[in-house]
Amino acid sequence: MMKRLFFIMSVFLLLGFISISAQQVKLSGTQTKGSAGSNAQLSCTPVTINKVMTINTISGDNAGFWITNGSSVIASYYNSNDQSAIGRRLNPGTYYVYPNLKKNQHQASVTLHLK
Repeated sequence: MMKRLFFIMSVFLLLGFISISAQQVKLSGTQTKGSAGSNAQLSCTPVTINKVMTINTISGDNAGFWITNGSSVIASYYNSNDQSAIGRRLNPGTYYVYPNLKKNQHQASVTLHLK
């Protein structure tokens, strides 16, 4: 009976660790062009991570993007959904991401999928 209980508890613990390690987090931001090329509106709901996470995929309509920790720029990318950012590790902390507008674009978006 004890062996069976131990086995069942072990399986549940293992499944818990698997679901935690497979957790994905989305970090999304937008930029809307302002009037006469100024006063652009930046929008992002910050994401706080408690462990090192890696950029897994990137999506959106943009001319690149930049990642900040709220006080300084962590990284800047200058190509649409720049694939060179994949694999970049983000340490525990709070992050924001904002897209660059393409020429003649009114609104841009970017989403980083962290794993």
